[in-house]
Amino acid sequence: KDGKNIDEAASRLRPPVFFKYKRRFQIQAGRWSEDLLIRGLELLMKAELSAKSTDMPTIAVVERTLIQLAQVGRRAARR
Repeated sequence: KDGKNIDEAASRLRPPVFFKYKRRFQIQAGRWSEDLLIRGLELLMKAELSAKSTDMPTIAVVERTLIQLAQVGRRAARR
């Protein structure tokens, strides 16, 4: 959003993306639109709230959220 391309943004990550996976990471990151990123962050915030405020087992909350994120990611891949 601040004008950096994917390569510049990826190079600033800490820890850095392992060099063998850098290209794959950039391709996958480029598929996520702003709307899909917002949806993913909403899912993560909802999971955090559920883990902290319900009696649901944390592992179940995490597993469900990862499945939901994978579904959002699948939508990103179709674009």
